[in-house]
Amino acid sequence: MNAFQKTITAYFDYYLRDVMTTIPGIVVSTSDIDRSIVAVKPALNEKTLDGRVYPWPEVVNVPLIFPCSSDSAITFPIREGDGVLLVFSMRGMDEWKGGDGGLSTPTDRRDHALQDAIAIPGLFPPNRSKNSSRQRTLPHSRNDLVFAHNIGTSREAEVRIDPAGKITMTSPLEVEVNSPITTFNSNVVLNGSHTVNGTFTYNGEEYSLHRHTGVQPGNGTSGPKA
Repeated sequence: MNAFQKTITAYFDYYLRDVMTTIPGIVVSTSDIDRSIVAVKPALNEKTLDGRVYPWPEVVNVPLIFPCSSDSAITFPIREGDGVLLVFSMRGMDEWKGGDGGLSTPTDRRDHALQDAIAIPGLFPPNRSKNSSRQRTLPHSRNDLVFAHNIGTSREAEVRIDPAGKITMTSPLEVEVNSPITTFNSNVVLNGSHTVNGTFTYNGEEYSLHRHTGVQPGNGTSGPKA
């Protein structure tokens, strides 16, 4: 490499050191989580050519990505200390953050700047992987599709779908369904005690009003309803 090439390479190395692309981050504040905004500390310190180490400053007002559309969403708690992936916009986001998600024009010509970060939750070091059975309280298979909450605690609950298609719901407390009508098109097996609040209809007849006639004493059996 000749002197000119070395100069050009050194220039680009120097310039690109300030271009933010992606970096692991640690959530340090969730005070504005209702708006899906967090404050994040980049998790990898900056190291200069002479060996000095500098931590990155905290990045505030960072939009957090939840899987969602205009009328549907999957949301979950975000805690201080959670890992995220910080992705940096190629243009300034100030106007966009204050808008409704439509077209906006940046206020200046900055690009890939530290203050224009977006956080994607779920990035943890391998020894904190939530796909590890060691992190779970309930038995866990990495071949299953799982929606889990309170992972690693006595309150761990989940909905699990195995490769064969079997769906299992597990809760340490209860499973509650709120719906005007719940229909089961299947055979139903009930284990344990059962409580019915309200009416219970069997073959079109309210069970609490069900009566038998022709009852016989002793070891006899009742006759059919009249």
